[in-house]
Amino acid sequence: MTAIKEELLHSHHGHCHLHPVVFFAQRDARAVLVSWFVYTLLLVSVPKFDISGALMMASLPLFLLVSSGVRLRPILKRLLILSPFILLSAAANPFLDGRPFLEIAGFTIRAGLVSGSVIVLKAFISVLTILTITACMPFDHICHALRRLHIPETFTTQLLLLHRYLFVLAEEAQALRLARNLRSFGNKGKEIRTTVRLIGSLLLRSMARASRIHGAMLSRGFHGNVACCQVSRRFSGMDGLFVAGSIGTMLILRMIF
Repeated sequence: MTAIKEELLHSHHGHCHLHPVVFFAQRDARAVLVSWFVYTLLLVSVPKFDISGALMMASLPLFLLVSSGVRLRPILKRLLILSPFILLSAAANPFLDGRPFLEIAGFTIRAGLVSGSVIVLKAFISVLTILTITACMPFDHICHALRRLHIPETFTTQLLLLHRYLFVLAEEAQALRLARNLRSFGNKGKEIRTTVRLIGSLLLRSMARASRIHGAMLSRGFHGNVACCQVSRRFSGMDGLFVAGSIGTMLILRMIF
């Protein structure tokens, strides 16, 4: 089994066994999503030169990580995979804004470097929060909550199918990798051009596999809607208190910092 497939299996089956401190595990998923959305808005509102404010906003995902018992290694691996894209998003800032911002021990720190650091920090915090919540809550529960928040059903169906059939893509990639290794001697047969051809072959095989899966779904009565297994629950008063308390706490911290 490849590392990719192991990671997918962990994300599918390896949801954390939550510590009682993480009381949001007992709350309606809609309450968690609304609180997360407000938190994201507050995180985005942090000014581009406010490093202390961005660091303060990191307290929420760090608290969730510590209190929930989530395995840190898979979270860090996913952050590492996404880090090149996050760093690339702010790579031009040091060159676009060359104004002196701060001087420490005779060394001038330019404004572009500070703003770029804040952008990267906010991106890492946002991704860390999403990864922590999805690790503590089954993905189908999240999609069910999105539907009940009147997110278009087409979007939630696409999310469910994408999450479910990533395993199919991993199996196809594993088969191609095994075939390449069996036909290679040392580094011969593992050149970049061979890898490019394998990616194209993976695309074609995935499309063919998807067509067969779609045909099987249609023969079983699929009409564009993937049913969720979760039983709908009412939005209780405790859920409302959770939303009000979490949003109030975040607003107070945001105003202080």
